[in-house]
Amino acid sequence: MKTIGFFLTTSPGGGYTRNMHKTKTGFTIVELLIVIVVVAILATISVVAYNGIQQRARDITRTQAIAQIQKALEVYLVEYGRYPAHIGVGTNKPAGFSGTWGDGFSHSVDTAGNWMKNLKNTGIVGDLPVDPINNNSYYFTYYASPAAGYGACKEPFYVLAVRYESIANIPAHSRSLSCTGEGVNFTTSTDGNRAVFSNIKTPGI
Repeated sequence: MKTIGFFLTTSPGGGYTRNMHKTKTGFTIVELLIVIVVVAILATISVVAYNGIQQRARDITRTQAIAQIQKALEVYLVEYGRYPAHIGVGTNKPAGFSGTWGDGFSHSVDTAGNWMKNLKNTGIVGDLPVDPINNNSYYFTYYASPAAGYGACKEPFYVLAVRYESIANIPAHSRSLSCTGEGVNFTTSTDGNRAVFSNIKTPGI
């Protein structure tokens, strides 16, 4: 940075003389380094905040998607007296995929288009949502019991499993289920960021 200034001095004859002088100032290396560090910190904070906002938005989308699926399942129950059967993903899955509770359950990454197919084929609803990322790490899982239920759970029930990106965004009505008894042991549980949703109001013991 360069500045120009002037000052007045008295002359021998009693007048004033204006003297011009130039001063040069600039940033030191330390000051430049401080500025660079501050900018880097602010940039990092901005990226972290943006990523957090994006994660929260996707988790909100997951909650809304599950609510939409649950409403459609209840309409199906009224029409048919049970929930639509799930179609196991089997071999119709992406490379490296290892589904929640095994390949016998329905997963939203099904490459054959079988995700909630038995529900969609009724015409009750159109396409149902999938996870906003929908890959080997983040996907939806669906299971439906027989009409008579399982074990201590004497009513037809369904289970929807979802993996959230932040535990803080999991809704309070997510639950663990246990339908044991009469030779049947059907148990689900939350695991880390995974949330479980079901129609069962009082899980069997």
